[in-house]
Amino acid sequence: MSLKILHNVNVVQPGDFVLPATLWIRNGIIEKLESGLSSLPEVEYELMDGEGHLLIPGMIDVHIHGANGFDMMDGSEASNLEGPYLNPKRKGMQNERFLRHPNLTEMKEIFNEADGLIKMVTIAPELPGGMELISFLKENGVIIAVAHSDATYEEAKQAFEAGASHVTHCFNGMRPIHHRDPGLVVAAFEEEHVSLQAIVDGIHLHPAIVRMMHRLKGPDGMVLITDALQAMGLGDGNYVFGGHHVTVSDGVARLEDGTLVSSTVTMNEALRLTVETGISLKDAVQMASTTPARILSLDTLGRISTGLDADLVLLNEQFQVQWTMIKGHII
Repeated sequence: MSLKILHNVNVVQPGDFVLPATLWIRNGIIEKLESGLSSLPEVEYELMDGEGHLLIPGMIDVHIHGANGFDMMDGSEASNLEGPYLNPKRKGMQNERFLRHPNLTEMKEIFNEADGLIKMVTIAPELPGGMELISFLKENGVIIAVAHSDATYEEAKQAFEAGASHVTHCFNGMRPIHHRDPGLVVAAFEEEHVSLQAIVDGIHLHPAIVRMMHRLKGPDGMVLITDALQAMGLGDGNYVFGGHHVTVSDGVARLEDGTLVSSTVTMNEALRLTVETGISLKDAVQMASTTPARILSLDTLGRISTGLDADLVLLNEQFQVQWTMIKGHII
């Protein structure tokens, strides 16, 4: 059936709510968005009752390593490259055996094999060859992210001026802020074009830090991510991730030495936790959906608007997912 009419939903938009609202969805595209439920068409359609739940644009996780027992490295194709050009001093859980200085020849070979799949690359720009790599990535339209880096304020500024525009899991895996050594985080705060990732799981970032990031960057300069490993959705237990043995206890993943490893948070949980820090729901949704879509140039996603893809999520008041829709089909 080509026409679906979804009514009795509270649509969350970057500007405000539409209470209540009805969506007409035809062939996977949002055809109409209106308040209430007006007269129904005479043609055949499927009527869907949203039961007064929250309707948000499909959330876009720009940084995830796995879920439900699957690791991204299990497959043969990928689009988020975190490394291997990272600084061992700020490696976090990254396996030092695989880390090395930027190698432009190697990166060109990766690009040839990837055939356009690479959208974002995380590097430590202070490493030898880092600036040359940034120039290459910028020329090829790749989003250049900075993390696992010991870059000074000055080195980070140089990277941002050269084309870097994103910070991977901000505050985690990088030189901390010091009043005489501000580092890359402060440099990123000062650059309007630089956006920040935030792992809002109650572990990686204190709520005050989340609020500060939001206050300084706003919802259009901050994105919610999970950075999740394959333990997401499976719960506590022992796993192998990045060549390491990882233990998940009470939802927190760590190496044997206590180092934090990725996360197990889901996007809807991150959304809930962000709202619980005191950030408005509309801003939280913008950071989970609208802003990442804009950063990735996904023009038909991230908003609920006429002419865009019907990629939607229905959430109850506890932010539990009732269903997820992709191009008009519930999955």
